[in-house]
Amino acid sequence: MTTVGQFAFMTEPPSLEEVLRNDSYRSVRTAAARLRERLKADTQASDGVLTASRTLVETVCKTLLDLMDVEYDDKAGLTDISKLLLKALDLHPSTRTEQALKALCQGAINMINGIASLRNAHGDAHGPGQEARALPFRDAELCAYMSCVLAGYCVQAYESKVSRKQRADLSATETATLVEIWLRVAKKHGITNPDNLPYSEPLEEIAQQFTQVTKIVLPRRDTYLKLVQLRKASQLPKPEMDT
Repeated sequence: MTTVGQFAFMTEPPSLEEVLRNDSYRSVRTAAARLRERLKADTQASDGVLTASRTLVETVCKTLLDLMDVEYDDKAGLTDISKLLLKALDLHPSTRTEQALKALCQGAINMINGIASLRNAHGDAHGPGQEARALPFRDAELCAYMSCVLAGYCVQAYESKVSRKQRADLSATETATLVEIWLRVAKKHGITNPDNLPYSEPLEEIAQQFTQVTKIVLPRRDTYLKLVQLRKASQLPKPEMDT
């Protein structure tokens, strides 16, 4: 996809407001409303804004990972969870080749890490120590703005980038692509049979690479069952292992 194509959603319908009306984003709407309420509060409490900002980013990450059927540790930190999402959306520096885009993607990571760190240091989710110092409200507002930008960008990127399919809906071309990815990943991990793929790192790699190449989210279970189906039909070649 060209650079222009990657950002086409920014000037084309549907708007973010329209997208978020989808019930799939109910938790995102709730998190955004909580942040808005804390920004409008008369107290101008920066700690509550910081906590709500981080919550919004984490909610978006987990919601989109759930929609893409990407497994994650619910107890993991925001840095690890956001890394999974950015890779799945092809927005991580490691998935880009152009240096300018690498820098922009790294900037997104820096913003996420900054939001998480500020919330840990100045948010209201933890009890304050004796030397606790409130962050100026204008700094909390900046954090809130960045969290909204990140949330909106990731949601719109997901909407413009992927569609969901079941294994029975794959075209011959999409199936051929899945087989190509299987051969590449299977060779890397020394696998010749897909039967033991469930809940494994190779299955995750196959599914994520398939989404990156085809812009289609194929549930992990369907990815596994499709490969097994092809094997049983003698349509799944074995990778040529290095000797």
